[in-house]
Parts: sequence; structure tokens; C-alpha cells
Amino acid sequence: MNPRARFKTLYLIDISSLFFRSYYAISLNMKDEKGRPTNALYGVLKMLNQLSQKRQPDYIICCFDSKTASFRKKIYPEYKANRGEMPEDLEVQVPYLKTMMDRLLISSWERPGFEADDLIASLVNFVKQKKWETYIVSGDKDFVQVVDSSTYLYDTMKEIIYDPSGVEEKWGLPPSQMQDYFSLVGDSSDNIPGVRGIGPKGAIQLLKSYKNLDGIYDNVNQLKDSLKDKLLKNKSNAFLSRDLIALKKDIPWNRSLEEARHQKVSDFLPKDKQALKDFLEELNFKSFIKKFFSIKTESLKLSQNSWKVSKDFSSRLDTFPHSNLKNFRSKVPDLKIRQLSEQDFKQNLPPYASVEIGSYKDQFYLASGKIFTVLSDLQFQGIAEFLDYKWVRYSGHDLKFFWKKLQLKHPVAEWDSMIAGHLLHSVSEPSLKELFKIELIIPEEEELSLLQTIYQGQRLREKLFQKLKQEEMDVLFQEVELPLIAVLYDMEKEGFPLDLRELERQSQSLNQDIQNLEFQIHKLAGEKFNLSSPKQLAVILFEKLKLPRGRKIKTGYSTDNHELFKIKNLHPILPLLLEHREFFKLKSTYTDSLISLRDQKTGRVYTEFKQAVASTGRLSSVNPNLQNIPIRTKRGQLIRKAFIANKGHQLICADYSQLELRILAHITGDKNLQKAFADGLDIHAMTAGELFNVPLKEVSSDLRRKSKAVNFGIAYGQGAYGLAETLSISRAEAKEIIENYFKKFKKIKDYIETIKKELPKKNYVKTLYGRKRFFQTEDLKHPRLRPGVERAAINAPLQGTASDLVKKAMIQLNASLPIPILSQVHDELLFECPEDCVKRESQEVITIMEQDDILKVPLKVNLSSGTNWFIAHS
Repeated sequence: MNPRARFKTLYLIDISSLFFRSYYAISLNMKDEKGRPTNALYGVLKMLNQLSQKRQPDYIICCFDSKTASFRKKIYPEYKANRGEMPEDLEVQVPYLKTMMDRLLISSWERPGFEADDLIASLVNFVKQKKWETYIVSGDKDFVQVVDSSTYLYDTMKEIIYDPSGVEEKWGLPPSQMQDYFSLVGDSSDNIPGVRGIGPKGAIQLLKSYKNLDGIYDNVNQLKDSLKDKLLKNKSNAFLSRDLIALKKDIPWNRSLEEARHQKVSDFLPKDKQALKDFLEELNFKSFIKKFFSIKTESLKLSQNSWKVSKDFSSRLDTFPHSNLKNFRSKVPDLKIRQLSEQDFKQNLPPYASVEIGSYKDQFYLASGKIFTVLSDLQFQGIAEFLDYKWVRYSGHDLKFFWKKLQLKHPVAEWDSMIAGHLLHSVSEPSLKELFKIELIIPEEEELSLLQTIYQGQRLREKLFQKLKQEEMDVLFQEVELPLIAVLYDMEKEGFPLDLRELERQSQSLNQDIQNLEFQIHKLAGEKFNLSSPKQLAVILFEKLKLPRGRKIKTGYSTDNHELFKIKNLHPILPLLLEHREFFKLKSTYTDSLISLRDQKTGRVYTEFKQAVASTGRLSSVNPNLQNIPIRTKRGQLIRKAFIANKGHQLICADYSQLELRILAHITGDKNLQKAFADGLDIHAMTAGELFNVPLKEVSSDLRRKSKAVNFGIAYGQGAYGLAETLSISRAEAKEIIENYFKKFKKIKDYIETIKKELPKKNYVKTLYGRKRFFQTEDLKHPRLRPGVERAAINAPLQGTASDLVKKAMIQLNASLPIPILSQVHDELLFECPEDCVKRESQEVITIMEQDDILKVPLKVNLSSGTNWFIAHS
């Protein structure tokens, strides 16, 4: 008998957190029959349904944030002041959220002046005496402070449940100290100041020594002067932060808990069933109508090919026709595969063996041929030296994750189902369970044994590889995507050196400039106001200064950057506001973030490269996002000064010149463009000469600027409206420039028209290397969505081919050069090289990168070097 079975379970749902996360996780293309967005509502309903089926709660309560200002605003007016406006596509879904709870017969709670966090903390306290198990369903880390032996934090997006030991493992401190921890480090998302200059590691050390905030300040004179100064200077902020972070635990619950008892839809009364069905029909949630009411709908009769065109894998899975799922048998055929101990597995594994690597529940497994072994986390990390010695080849799902766990030296990839699934479905990092469901028709709720998991993984590999062959992407997969995994793994291990002093200097400088700008803005406005408050800013701009209003939103008129940029020349306050926002973002997103992410032991920052996210094949990176280091503004460019080479080394920066335009010249077959690149002409000046009938030598910088915008705009499917905004000209003038461009470069016009004509028939476009990007047929039929889809389809073969070409170069460079690749930013590669080898290795980099066997135009690489990225990029 399960020892926990006697406890009742209460699930407290932070519905606002779930609502926001669903909005960003589920495709924006989900609409009801009237064209209104429904993606966030769908994500909420999906989670609630999964929660009901998997966890089978006894009680559920959804807690809502109050519409009126939180009591924290009275304590600190800047609380959450840096949060932007709610996206319009999300705002229109809000009124339906409470209706959904009512239709599902889920109890909800809202109290004026309090946030959902306070209501949840109070409910946790209220049920303590009942000895229930309470699960807080949220992605908000603030809840860790109330976790205890009977209260858990459940992150449904990541499928992680935190108990006290899990909190300590994740944050380094027990729940009882987390309130003081957040008081020290602050919280940028809620604009909670904390103690400036103290990061997570410093906070942990202080709290381990002095237990809490009071203890730290009681003993502040014992600390080093630099740390003491930070604490004393920010003492009021520290205690203010503690008050802001503290969750209220005494809000009375004056209702019966029995009203929160969970009911399955199958147990609803007829009138409640009908109300739910009507609501789901209004939202066009046909998959849930089928789940809850066993109703067949025409929209569910989908062909296998239709799965290729969906952008959102998660939503697609819940509409999959499950008529044959009842016939699914998870029994494993007699594979004659034996489980061995770690030692026996080592003895029976030959050199260069093919090894499947994966996880099962809280363990890891290695399988090869007719043998497999199961390892604990500790054993798993300890087997790396043996596997490196045997030079094995790996197959699995998200290999790079397991390689990092093992800390392997030189792993070789043989198969990765995540990469294959991404290629075949144009979706971001599909999970193994999702691929099992869509490819093998295995229900998500089916609990597979370890042996079944291994067997189904082998079946999935066969199925996906056959599909790769059918779609003619098997060569791309084997020759580009698989070997690239090891290149990215090496880059992640290498890291990028950071200059801490430079980051701190820039952070201080930005802080001073931000304060100066605030002073000037307040002076021009004639009063002080919260620059981060859209409502207060709108009053100043549109009511007091009488500036033209732009796009209307629910709360008034938009004050986002796009709208302010349109009118920036009408009042001196506007350029200052835009500059203030730029500096604030540079400080919070870059200088301060990089300081916190820098490894104190090595002085380097270790990003994670994402290979299976962008449908065009472009790489991305997170923690930090090196693809997004600013380059467009002078102040933003200075951030690159903090990315340095170690002493005695230099950075080499190699950047493909106008790569996508060269690919455009090849794909379209335009002779003028091809000749210009072959002759080494300035492509933008040449285009200006053709467009404006001016001799090449007489092309002005302004005409070249306009032509550059046209060249790149055409590559991104830009129309007259977009070009007009880019160049700050009239739409009529922009339209005339584009029409003239297409007269001069007719082959490019033909390419664009061919894409538009063939897309509804094929639902995909492809690169020169065979990568396909799939689109939804429904989007092409929607008048509002179609232009965006067509623009993406026009650009995908260009951007995708560029990505494939860069990846091929990275694979060869990693194999041929004795120097490491530190980073990749679209068409640019960065290397760290000993100073005395820069000239020799630079020439080798150019030779490899300019090799090409597919384009009719030559490739050109611009290369420079320096002690930091700013200099090397110049």
C-alpha cells in the first residue's frame, strides 16, 4: 500500500503564471471561429486536464491576482514597474479565463489588494492543521519560501516537483532562508532592488554564516570593507525587499473547502456538461470536445502529411486522432536483451561500439546490441573515462545533454531523435514522449517500462530515419546536423572569457546615464513620474504634452518603442525616453546579467547553443544569449569590449560578407547580382545605381543607404509599408522604389512570385542543402496571417541555406584548426588564438570558410582580430 495514500491532496494553482507561460508556449495561430486568439486558454485547459488525469487531486483552487493595486505598491511604488504592457493577443483572452474555471467547476479565489501568491500562501497555512499534502502549481520561484514536508512547488511546464531537499539542491539554501536570499539578490522581474553587488553565491555564503538578514547586519562590521560597504549602502533596500518578498499567510478563507473538491467532467451533471461543451465550441477546442464528450468532428480527420505543417507540436498532439490508441500494445517482443551490472557491461562492450544513451525516471541507461545497464547519477558520471577510452558512438534524444552529464572528452554522434524530429516537423525541441505519440501512436499517459523505452526508442529511430529519406533530408542530417552536435559541445565546454572590471565599469556608467536621463525627462515633463509605467507616461505624452496618439490598446494608447519612434522628432523628450529604455535594457539584460553568469573560478561565461529551435536552421543560444549581443547602437556595441581573449591571445572574428544576398543571387539566377558579386563590386552601390539611374561613382551615401535597406528588405519579404517605416519615407515612395527594383531585377520578382504560388500546394520551402521549413495550410487561407507566412517562406531558403553553409564550415574548422571556436553569431564566427599564430590561423580560417561547392557566386569572408570582441569586430 502506498504510505501516502491516506493523505488528501490540494492543488493551488497560480493561474496568472500558468496563463502567461501558456501564451508564450502555445502557437499564436490558435484562433476561435471568429479569429480571436485562444492559445493561452488552450494551454491552461491542457495543463488542468493533464493535472486531473495524472495527479488525480482531491481538491483544486485557482488563485487570481487582484485587479486593484497590490499593497506592495503602497510600500514601494516602483514594484513591478519595469513590466511591459500585456500583449494584445493575450489581453483579449483574459475575460474567458474565469469563465473557464466556472465551466470546469473549479473553485477560484480573488481578494482586492492581494496577489495570487498571498492567497496561495494563506491557503497553505490554512490547511496545515488538516495534514494534507499541498501542491503549488506555478513557475514562480517566490513560492519556495513556503515549501516544507507537506507543501511542494510543482512546475508543470518542466515537470519538476520541489520538496525541501529539492529547493536546497537547486538554490543552495533550505526554504526557511529563501526569503532572506531573495532580499539580498533582488528580483529584476518584479523590480525588487535587493543589495546591489551581491549575487547568488555571495548571498548563500552570507546566509550560511549568519542565518538571516538580521544576523548579517548584526555582524556587518566583521565583514571585508568592500562587502560591508555594499551592505550598509543598501541596507534600506535589503529590508524593503524582504517586506516585498514576504508572502501574506493570514488572509482568511471564509468558505468551505468542500466547494474545492475536484470533479471529473464525466461526473458533471447534464446542465454542467452542456455549459462546458458550449464554452469549448465557442473557443473552437474540438480536441477537448472529443476528449470530454467522445464527439467525432470533421477537423480531426487529418492525413499523416498534415502533421508536417504545424508550428506548435504540443497543441497538435492533443488533436491527434486516437481511434487506434486502444489497440496499442506496449509489450516488448522477445529481444533477448540482458541487463548487466556496470562492471559486466564494461567487460562486454567492444571498442567503437554503438551505444544508446538515455534516462528513465531518476536513472540513466546505456544499451548496446543485446546488453544494457542501468546507472545512478553518480555511476553515470563515473563511467565517462571508460566510454572515452572505447571511442563509442552515441545515439539518443538530445545527446548534448547526456554528454555534459558525463563530461565526455571527444564524443561522436550516431543518432539524435530530437534533431531528426525537429527537421521533420519544423518544431522546437520536440520531447521523446511527443515523438512517441505522433510517430508510434503511443499515448502520453502510457507508462513504459525501461525495456519498453529502449525498444520504442529503436522503433522511433527506424521510423524517423525512413521519413528523413523520404523527405530527402537524410544527407543533411548525417553530414551537417549530427557532426555539428559535437562542435557545439566543444564550444560550450570552452566558454568565452569575460572582463569583470569592464562589465562593472559599464554598469556603473549606464546607471549614471540612466539617472541623468531621468532628470532631463522629468524636467521636460515638468513633473516627476514613473518612466516604467505606460499609463503615467501616456498621461505625460498625450494629455499634458498633446503629442499625436498612435495605436490604441485596452488601457489607452500605446507607448511602446515602435510608436514613440514614429514621432520621436516632434518633441525633445522622445529621443531621451528611447535612449533611457536602451540604456536600462543594456544594464539589466547585458552588463548585470553577464556579471551574474560569469564563472568566478574560470572567468568565463558558458552559453548553451540550441540546435533544434529555429525552423530555418539558425542556431540560438541561452544563458547568455550570445546571438543577441547588441550591435546596432554605439552604446550597445561597447558591451563587446567585455568579451576578451586570455593573456597572450587574441580573438579572431570571421564574418561572411552579405551571405544571404549572395545566396539570393544564386537561387534567383539574376545575372546583374551574380556579376556584381563576381566582380567584387559594392552590391548596395551597384543596386543604387540601377534603381536611381546614377553612375556607380556618383552614388551618394544616402542612395546607398536606401538601396541597402531594399536589398535586405527584399530578402526578408518586406513590402512597401515596412520599407517606408525603415527609411522614414512615404508609402507611395517606398512602393515606387520596390516596383523599380523589380523592373531592374526581374528574376528576384519571379522568385518571390513562384514561392507565393507554390506554397499552398507544397506547404514547405527548402534550402539548397535540402532543409525544409513547413507551414500550415490554414495560415495561408487567413488574410491576416498570410502576408507574414509568405514573408517567412521567401526568406527561409536564403536564411536556411546560409545557416547550413555556416554549419558545414564550423564542422570543418573544428576538425582542422588547433584553435577553438568560441562562438557563432549567425554569419560570424569567433576564435581564440595565441598572438604569434594569428596571421597563420586567420588565413586558414578564410580558406576553409570561402570553400564552396554549391553557389554560382564567390563567398567572401571579412576577418579581423584584437584583444576583445569590440576591436576584433571593427
